[in-house]
Amino acid sequence: MSTLQNRIILAFRNENARRTALGFPKLTKTELWKSAGLSSSAASHWFSGSNEMDLDTAEKVAPLLRVSAKWLFDESEPMLSKASAAPALPSSVSVITPPTERDTWTAELTGLAAQLDTLRLGMLIKTARDLLAEQPAKQTPQSTG
Repeated sequence: MSTLQNRIILAFRNENARRTALGFPKLTKTELWKSAGLSSSAASHWFSGSNEMDLDTAEKVAPLLRVSAKWLFDESEPMLSKASAAPALPSSVSVITPPTERDTWTAELTGLAAQLDTLRLGMLIKTARDLLAEQPAKQTPQSTG
C-alpha cells in the first residue's frame, strides 16, 4: 500500500502530463488546496508526506486529479473508477475530457505534419538557391551615353 504522498504525486504528474499533451495549462497546487477549501500549507504537507487528508478532502481534490477519491484517500478503490472518469469539477476549472487514442494520434500527426512542412520549406529554399547559383549571371545592358 502506498502513502498519500506517493498517490498524490503520481496523480498530479499524470494529470499534468495529460494536460500538457492536450495543450492545456498545468494543474497547480494552488488549485488543489483551493478546491479543498484549505490553506496552501495543506497541499505542501500532502506532497511532503507530513500530513494525510480525510475522505471529505479527498472527494474535493480527486476530481481535479481525475482519480477516485477513495483511491486517493486509502486505495480502497481502483485509481480510475467509473465515478472518476467524468468528475464534476469546480466552476473555476474548465472541463477537459480525457484524451482518446484518436486525440493522441491526432496530436502526434499534427506535430509530424508541422515538421514535414518545415522540411519541405527548407528543401524548396535550398532548391531555389541551387537553381539560382547554376544560372549564368545575366548581364544587364549598359546604357550608352
